[in-house]
Amino acid sequence: MTRQEFEKTFWDLWFEGQTEKERAKPWLPSKRPHQIPHEFLECLWLCSAVTSPLVLEIGTMGGHQKRFWQQLLHADYIGIDISEEAPADIYGNSSLPETRDKVLEISGGRRPNIIFIDGNHSYKGVKADWELWHTEVDHPGFICFHDTHHDHAKYASGPVELWQEITQDRQFLSWDIFFKVDYLPRTPTGESKQCGIGVIAFA
Repeated sequence: MTRQEFEKTFWDLWFEGQTEKERAKPWLPSKRPHQIPHEFLECLWLCSAVTSPLVLEIGTMGGHQKRFWQQLLHADYIGIDISEEAPADIYGNSSLPETRDKVLEISGGRRPNIIFIDGNHSYKGVKADWELWHTEVDHPGFICFHDTHHDHAKYASGPVELWQEITQDRQFLSWDIFFKVDYLPRTPTGESKQCGIGVIAFA
């Protein structure tokens, strides 16, 4: 698939099932992934270097990202979420060895090539996900962190701190994907919410 074809498919998926009025809104998380679209597009394009991957998504939220992995990357997909209200294949703590064992059971022993970490946003939580899963990713592969530029609240600063630590280690090839926007919700004090996606390659 060419880059042009890739982008067209992405935007078709992004606006899928929306009215013209809804399509005109820059932020509509009820029917779209909870991502900045251009950030997610670049992340997917990088990850498309892996042929027919197994994608593991930690934190599925509304479940809207699954179709992007499947239709753009022709991926097999496993989703993990702590909340049983979210659409997922596995419910529980993503950083526990028993959760890893469930993933391998579902996949028939196949290890994920792409891991998208968007679950617990505390430093302790996101670091626990990294420590478990960076040794489990199949090569070639990628680990992606959402909210590496989050500036909305201290409770969600974990990916920012961990990303800075990881990228100081030059053994990892990384991409820092960030498009600043002004349309996301703000705190009562006027702080803007940003996202960002950090991508680590495993050759």
